[in-house]
Amino acid sequence: MTVRHPASRGDIRFGTIVEVKAIADGTTDVSKNFIDAIKRASDAGGGDVIVPPGDYFLNAGLVIDADGVRIIGAGGHTGQTTLTFGHTTGDVACIRIKKRSCGAGHMRITSDATRFAATVNDGHGIWVEHDDVAQGHADASSLSRNWFEDLDIRMQPEDGFNNTGGAEMIHFDRISATDCDRHGIVFDRGDVTGRTNKDLQAFQSLLINARAIECGGNGIYLGINTANITMINPEALGCCWNSGTRASLYAMETACRALRLIQPDIEDQQYAATTSGLGNTRTGNATPSEGIIVRTNQAYIYQTHASSLLSSIELVGGVDNVHIDGIFVALGAYSTKQTAAVTIANGNANCSFRCDSTQTTAGADSPLLNQDPTTEITIDGQRYRGTALSTMDYEIESEGVERTIASGTLTIGEDVVWIKGESDTTDSVTVIRIDAGGTKGYNGMTLRLINRSAYTITLVHGSGIELRAGANLGLTQYQGVTLVYSETGTSWIEV
Repeated sequence: MTVRHPASRGDIRFGTIVEVKAIADGTTDVSKNFIDAIKRASDAGGGDVIVPPGDYFLNAGLVIDADGVRIIGAGGHTGQTTLTFGHTTGDVACIRIKKRSCGAGHMRITSDATRFAATVNDGHGIWVEHDDVAQGHADASSLSRNWFEDLDIRMQPEDGFNNTGGAEMIHFDRISATDCDRHGIVFDRGDVTGRTNKDLQAFQSLLINARAIECGGNGIYLGINTANITMINPEALGCCWNSGTRASLYAMETACRALRLIQPDIEDQQYAATTSGLGNTRTGNATPSEGIIVRTNQAYIYQTHASSLLSSIELVGGVDNVHIDGIFVALGAYSTKQTAAVTIANGNANCSFRCDSTQTTAGADSPLLNQDPTTEITIDGQRYRGTALSTMDYEIESEGVERTIASGTLTIGEDVVWIKGESDTTDSVTVIRIDAGGTKGYNGMTLRLINRSAYTITLVHGSGIELRAGANLGLTQYQGVTLVYSETGTSWIEV
């Protein structure tokens, strides 16, 4: 029957409607009724399989293997339409989608106790993947335009939602994965799952309100070679408690290129709990998880909320063009402050960090541990460069701060310094160091020294200062000099 009917989000859809006719008592196996309904929609060239409100028990997985087939219930988080699966063999995912323009929405997907406790490889709630074939095979192409909305996925023996092998232009809105044994939400080319079809990538998709709650593995995992993904309001709450299933201790792990994370919320208030919110046994951790780890280039992370974590955000070395804009850190249930909310490893390029330090003081001793001298840092409106902790990095565009010579050493933290001597006649500077770490500087650092005292301050040519003329330089009142630090020569050079 071809009809015109309203679908999700007020859209109008033309196509076949097949309503599932099945007993909804939560115990009778009605998997055949669902399989037959999906087949009818597939044979008709696509359409919507409508599932009325009720609690349905299925002892077999559902496979959508034709373009344009969607399975739609009457409500997700409310549980108006609930599909409880008990199978551990055959098509082991609850719903597997193998074709384009397919989807699932407005239902709760869960497992019974037997399925949840079993070891089931690929035992996901929703699994989006072609057959496991090598790259170059006729079926080895990215899935496109699949639709997922208002899904409450619970208690899966592996992942809540798993896309393996490739997908593009996915509609993904209000998907939660709760108390799954492994990860919550996974977009992966096959490295996590060990698939043959791993050269395909998930890309060019918008994920809105993706939520992972108390999953044993990582909450949200974006595997290597995923690209051009935007996530708005992603959440990872209380995950990473199972050391046997997590890939790392980070609630959100990403190796996605051209990633945009808009207002992520990462919390681990439940780290010490031995029972999940759904009443299942879990491991109580002595310390909570960490927040977000970025493992590849091109990411923009905007307005992160982090609570009760060991750390909030970490950039590994060799990651370029990553920009972190704004972060709020709360102490939460974990009573120990983070040493630094954000850590940027050495070896990055064109990265930046910006925050208001008052938004981090409750949960972290310092907003930033920066180990990369090329990173642009803005804290409380002031710009810094350097490889140090928090605002002890080297301040650039300074209006000038007075520093005193101490026993021939001038300790600075700004690019413009008004020199003050210890005596009232003459003083000498033999070593110039920046505030943090006792280092003399970093390659390319520019320093403007200005003497506004009435007596002479001499920069002594030697191991700490290498003047161009190879001689001492005396600065009288209001005289200044510009020095550049040469990492090769480990010295300051007059320019």
